[in-house]
Amino acid sequence: MGLFDQLAEARIQDWIRRGQPSPEGVADHVKDGSIEAQLLGEIIALRQAAREEERPDAAEHLRKEANSRQLQLILLLERDGRNLAAQAIAVRLAAL
Repeated sequence: MGLFDQLAEARIQDWIRRGQPSPEGVADHVKDGSIEAQLLGEIIALRQAAREEERPDAAEHLRKEANSRQLQLILLLERDGRNLAAQAIAVRLAAL
């Protein structure tokens, strides 16, 4: 784990310890252009599209796609040893 990842993990642990599961920019520790950042963007876009979709079956399909991508993201982060980042992102996405 690199220095920046360690700093991000320490920051997230501090937020959790203070009772703040995530700040507004919880994805700041995910490198721009990385697969993790791309997945996060897709999850947010899919959830937004699901909220705006008028057809229940289409909205459900979009939510399932978002959940699948979220699982991929969490697994990628945990595989890289960024468990606290995975937890913070999961908490933040649950609020969307």
